[in-house]
Amino acid sequence: MSDRVFISYSNHDDTVANAICTAIEREGRRCWMAPRDIQPSTEWAEQIIDGINAANVMVLVFSSWSNKSPQVRREVERAINRDMPVIPFRIEKVLPVKSLEYFLSTQHWFDAFDGRMEVHIDRLCALVKTVSKPLPTADGQETVNAIATDLTASFALPPRMPETPHYREDDLAFVTRELARHIGPIARFLVQRASATNATPSAMVELLADEFKDPKERAVFTKACRQRLGD
Repeated sequence: MSDRVFISYSNHDDTVANAICTAIEREGRRCWMAPRDIQPSTEWAEQIIDGINAANVMVLVFSSWSNKSPQVRREVERAINRDMPVIPFRIEKVLPVKSLEYFLSTQHWFDAFDGRMEVHIDRLCALVKTVSKPLPTADGQETVNAIATDLTASFALPPRMPETPHYREDDLAFVTRELARHIGPIARFLVQRASATNATPSAMVELLADEFKDPKERAVFTKACRQRLGD
């Protein structure tokens, strides 16, 4: 397997995908992306499979377009089945459809829709670097671990919502769904953290409500959660 990055994206998002490709290749890593790397007069699907097989990390440019793309879904499924790291780079505030959520629920997410695209692409490149080819020396490995922790800790989605001493799992799942309507998949991580550090439902809901900028959305979320949790 080569030190190569497969970029999965919808052709509607080719501007972002090309910017990511340029940034990664500028640092010396080769990317594979269609249609750039599709050879003329050859089977398209076969070359997609070959491109994934030749890579050791996938970057998914996630948007409303890629969310509903059967081709993107097949590419992600192929990567996951090969135990390849997949880094979803979310450029729109949308939630994955169930077929994609199944494959992406434990992946590291980058939210990149706040207007700072260049900053997010730089951080993505740093993570790709550590995932695709860790540095061999002890000092280098410490650097890799530090970068990976800094870049991904806030975006790591736990594979399952654990039971806590104070909350039922179905109640936490409800709160997560309500929060995810507004801020996306990172809601899982935030609810897990809030439930582990707040002994009362009221305190937990107040902490999570701080994630909202819109007062109306905050009020709707707070009311729904308090009705459910009974506090």
